[in-house]
Amino acid sequence: MIQSGRLKQDEQMNREKFFALTTEAVNKLDVNQARREVEPFVKNPDALEVWSREFFQDVVRRIVVV
Repeated sequence: MIQSGRLKQDEQMNREKFFALTTEAVNKLDVNQARREVEPFVKNPDALEVWSREFFQDVVRRIVVV
């Protein structure tokens, strides 16, 4: 995170920062491209049909940060 500039050297990752970064990443995600990249490694490519921004936003909301 520091190398990418998303986090400063002296900055700590916290709950708010984590969710802000993951939400931003999901909003920028090209779901179709991600599906094409992953498909060769999945036994059942039909399982990827559920992938959407909404799907990943739901996954992010389910993450518990302590």
